[in-house]
Amino acid sequence: MKTRDVSSGEVSSLSSDDEELSAKVMRQSSPSPVRPSKGARNRIWQSVVLENTLEKAFKSTALELSEPAIIDRGAESYCFEESELAVGSIASMDRHLPSDRKRRLSERLAPRSYDKTIPRVHYGVDFDSPPDEVILAIARFLQERREDLIKQIVENIGVRRALEFCYLTEDIEKYGGLCTRDGTRRRTRGGVFFFLIRCSDQVSKDEKKLIFTELPDGKLSRKRARKARRRRRRAAPMQEQKCSSNCEANVDFKDLPSPNVYIE
Repeated sequence: MKTRDVSSGEVSSLSSDDEELSAKVMRQSSPSPVRPSKGARNRIWQSVVLENTLEKAFKSTALELSEPAIIDRGAESYCFEESELAVGSIASMDRHLPSDRKRRLSERLAPRSYDKTIPRVHYGVDFDSPPDEVILAIARFLQERREDLIKQIVENIGVRRALEFCYLTEDIEKYGGLCTRDGTRRRTRGGVFFFLIRCSDQVSKDEKKLIFTELPDGKLSRKRARKARRRRRRAAPMQEQKCSSNCEANVDFKDLPSPNVYIE
């Protein structure tokens, strides 16, 4: 079989034809460039005009008006008058700035007055009730077992002040209560009641001594009760061990009756 020799001219013409064909394919396959529309070009000037308008509006706004301008902005609506921004308020703000010195405990506590608008009918007593009923009502509300201490409070500071401290305890409990000094736990109702009386400036030192000074008999009885609880706690595991050993010693496995089981 004979092959035809291809001349150099024919090779160059073939390669040029291939290049033209590939260039046409590339032009057809490449996406045409997207020309920006007329509206997109005009948006740049639109933003510039908007910025200039806002700048002029801010510069021409009057800060001092004869009448306060009320602009409704929802939760961020404010109206500050010049009379409220007095120089004396700056001095009062300086007094309340935080300092390195810790405030006293009396300054950190809530105000020592109860809400007089709340009815206290659920106690069943008032300022004119007899002391015995007031003691029971306070102990029932506080869920306090130490009625003797509540009795000393009522006898020393009177029915009215005792109920006022109880009402204040109820208000504090509604707002979250009080924590202990170390912040590890929340005080009980009785703990809040006794704490308010201890830290109150309305109760004199002599009254506090009469209220919170524990009698020697009561102190001795509490000490004896603590010792008895410790003895019982220590003797409990020994008693259980002794009982288990006695049970094993008393059981005679030889005399146990055998079950009637018959295997065929």
